[in-house]
Amino acid sequence: MTNDYLRVDPSVRKVAIVGDDDGTLRVINVDSSGTLETVQGVKTDIEGGGKVSVSTTAIEATFTGTISSILISADVNNSGTLYVGKSNVASDGSNAITFLSAGDTVSFDYDDATNAIYVVASTTGQYFWKGATL
Repeated sequence: MTNDYLRVDPSVRKVAIVGDDDGTLRVINVDSSGTLETVQGVKTDIEGGGKVSVSTTAIEATFTGTISSILISADVNNSGTLYVGKSNVASDGSNAITFLSAGDTVSFDYDDATNAIYVVASTTGQYFWKGATL
């Protein structure tokens, strides 16, 4: 059963289908006009970055592989707030794309080749955990 059914709704940015005879899940990216962009297989590798110390100066969440998704978790023992963003993210939360309280996690599809992801804390002595799918 190879690609028996596929309906593309232009308002949907991604469409998941089972497209191969072996049942391999494939993700097809669709732009806003409904044009198919790229086909990707399910990611099969991960990179864990462990526990990272962060203070009131933003630090880059570095990865060694070519990433497709990022996961950042605030340590459960944190007393402050973590802010995630580009290099200009500040400890007061300005320029952040999201914030994390103790135990919170955020994950999103992202390729950090052009713009790295940074994490900063509202106070000293905070930690985060990082990981990525490759």
